[in-house]
Amino acid sequence: MTVAKSLAVSVGAACVAVPTAVAIAARTAAAGSAFAVLLAGKGESAHATVFPRGQWRDPQIRAGLITARDVEKLGVQTIVGDAFVPGPILEEASRLGIEVQRPCFDAAACLEVGLTLQALEPVHLSPIYAREPEAVTKWRALHPKA
Repeated sequence: MTVAKSLAVSVGAACVAVPTAVAIAARTAAAGSAFAVLLAGKGESAHATVFPRGQWRDPQIRAGLITARDVEKLGVQTIVGDAFVPGPILEEASRLGIEVQRPCFDAAACLEVGLTLQALEPVHLSPIYAREPEAVTKWRALHPKA
């Protein structure tokens, strides 16, 4: 992101922020029914982005960290998740009859989605973290009163 912002500032270009989950959703075979894209799996949780109408253009996208006990509440027929989706989430999906697919990471999908989004000034572009960065978590553990 730093490189993209630097290049945009140096040439006077705007930037478009394309969420990874939306780019993946643009290439999912689950379109047509409600599905969730799960990314950033760690421990017992993963970050879920839900597409209730089964389309990546759906304006009712909601997201957040989930665990296995949250899978049924997603209300989806398919989960699109990478190799880091925690086992308990996959087990619960299987128990509920929810299909699990692997994501397709496609640069063309990123471009396709980006063409539908509003451009921003590079200064306003910032990453969205699914969870607190590991370095911050470790710092807080070592310095609880800081």
